[in-house]
Amino acid sequence: MLPQAVENRFRSSEISAQLRPNIARSSSLAIFVGTLLLAVSTTGCSRVSTEPRKFLPADALVAISADNLGAALTPIIERAAGQAKTARKPDLSALNGMKFAAAITGFEARETPAGGEQAFLDLRPRLVAIIETNAWSWQVDSFVEDRLGELIDQAFGGELELESYPKSDGTYFVWTAPGGRRAFAFVVGSLVFLANDEAALEKALNVRSGSEPPLEFEVSGEESAAFRGLVTESGVGQIANFAAIQLAIGSGEEDQMRQFILTALPQATRNAVKEIYWLSRIDKNGVEDRYRFILAPKIAELLGETLTPGSGGFREIASMIPADVPSVTFYNVKDSRVGWRSILLAAQNSSDPLTATLLPVVAGSLFEPFGIKDAERFLAATRGPIATFRIDAEGERGAVTGLSGDVIAIRRSLAREIAAAKKSEALSGFTVLSSDENCFAFDRWGRYAVGDCEAIDKAIKAITSGSNLASANVSGQIGGQTGDPAAAITYSTRNINLSAMLFAAGNAEHEPQQVSERSITRTNFDRRGFIRITRSDFGIVGILLERIGERE
Repeated sequence: MLPQAVENRFRSSEISAQLRPNIARSSSLAIFVGTLLLAVSTTGCSRVSTEPRKFLPADALVAISADNLGAALTPIIERAAGQAKTARKPDLSALNGMKFAAAITGFEARETPAGGEQAFLDLRPRLVAIIETNAWSWQVDSFVEDRLGELIDQAFGGELELESYPKSDGTYFVWTAPGGRRAFAFVVGSLVFLANDEAALEKALNVRSGSEPPLEFEVSGEESAAFRGLVTESGVGQIANFAAIQLAIGSGEEDQMRQFILTALPQATRNAVKEIYWLSRIDKNGVEDRYRFILAPKIAELLGETLTPGSGGFREIASMIPADVPSVTFYNVKDSRVGWRSILLAAQNSSDPLTATLLPVVAGSLFEPFGIKDAERFLAATRGPIATFRIDAEGERGAVTGLSGDVIAIRRSLAREIAAAKKSEALSGFTVLSSDENCFAFDRWGRYAVGDCEAIDKAIKAITSGSNLASANVSGQIGGQTGDPAAAITYSTRNINLSAMLFAAGNAEHEPQQVSERSITRTNFDRRGFIRITRSDFGIVGILLERIGERE
C-alpha cells in the first residue's frame, strides 16, 4: 500500500512527467514526427513492404513501433479536432499503411538550472527511427533531400550544410549546423533510417547487414495494438539512474538522504524490474495504454500473493473526496498492512544488506507528509479500502481517508503534535484535531481523514454538500464493469493543449484551446509482475504530440 505522497515521489509515471517535456522537445523527435506527418509526397505506389522493427539493435534501451501510422494517429487527431471544434482537420491519409520503428540507444544527460536552488535533469535521447514509406526510391531520395532538409533546417536554426553520398546499396545524408549539431539519414529503396546520433544510425544499419543482432520484440497475440513499446532490462537500469538523480536534485533533503536515494532507488529497481512492455489500443471511446512490468520471479510471486484485490466497498470513502480533485488513488487489497510489508520486503530483497537495513526507516518517513508517524499501526487500524487524494496540481496538499473500527488506534499512529493536540472542534458531525501543519478528522461511524488541514476541510464539506466522487458514481467504475476489482485505481485530471496537438499533426491555423482530460488507471499484480491499464481520451501518444507541438 503506497500513499499518494509516496507515489508522487517514486511512481514512474510522475518521474516521467518531470523528464518527458525535455525529451519530447528535443529536435530529433520533432524532426522524426515531422517526417512522418509531412511525407505526403512519398506515398501512392504499391511496393513489397519491409518490417522496420527487425532493424532495431538488440542493445536498445527503449523501442516503439506501429504497423499503420495513419490508422493509429487518425482517431487521436480527429478526437482532438472535434473537441477543439476546428473547421480544418489535419489530413493524415498519406500515413495510411506506413510502418515505423524507433529505438533509444542511449541518453545524454545535463543538469540544467531552473532558478534559485532548483534544477532539472535535461535528457537528450540518442534516437534512431526507421520508416517504411511504401514509396519508390527516387521519391524517397527527393523527399529526404528537399522537404526533410527544410524541416531539419528549421529545427536547427538555419544555415545547414548537407552532405550526401552513396553508401552500400543506399544513400547517406548528413546535415551539419553551424554549432556542430548534426542529423543523419540513410535511404535504401522505400526505407528511411533517421537519427540524431551517428552511432545509433550505424547500429541499425549493422543489424540490417547482419553484423549485429536484432532486438527481440514480442508482438504475438497483440495484432490489435496501434502502438507497442518495450523498455529493456538495460533501459530500466538507465532510467532508474536518471530518475534517482532527478529525485535527489529536487528532494531538498540533506546530503545523506540524497546519497541514499542515488544508491537505493536504482539498485532496487534494476534488481526487481526486468522489462516493461507497452501497448496502445485506440477506439471510438478513447485510448487504452497497457503497461506490463515483468518483475524478478521471487518478487513477482511475493507481491502477487499479498497484493490481491479486496472486496471493494468504495462508496463511503468516495463520499469524503471532493468531486474536483486533480488526483485520487483508491487502494483495495485484502490486508493493507501485509501488502505494505510485502513491498518493503521486496525492496529489501532487491538491495544490499546496508540499504535493506535502512529501508524501513526511510519508507516510514514517506508517510510523514500526512502526519502519520507509525505506518504499521496506521495500516493495521484501517478497515477495507483506503484512498489518498490531493487538492493542488503540485501534489503537495493531500490527505488519506478511509474507514476504521478503531479510531483510537489510528490516532495513536499519528505524529505527536496531532495525536496530543489540545485544539479540537466539531464540524458537521466530525471531531477535528489540528496541529500547525496537519489535521485529523473522524466521526462516530469510523470515517476518518488525516493530512493537510485544507484538504481535510474540503473532505468534510464534500460529504455535507454532496459534491463528491460517490455522487458522481465513481464507485461503480472502480469496481470494474465486469465486477473484477483492481488492487489500486487512480483517477486523475490534466489540462490538454489541443492546439499544440493539432499543430504537431500539421494544422498551422488554430486558436489556443485547452480541455480537461480525465483518466483512470487500474493496477493488478500477478505471478509475472503487475499490469497498469490507463483509459483516457488521447493516451501517451497524444501527450507526445502535444509536447512536440508546444515546442514551436
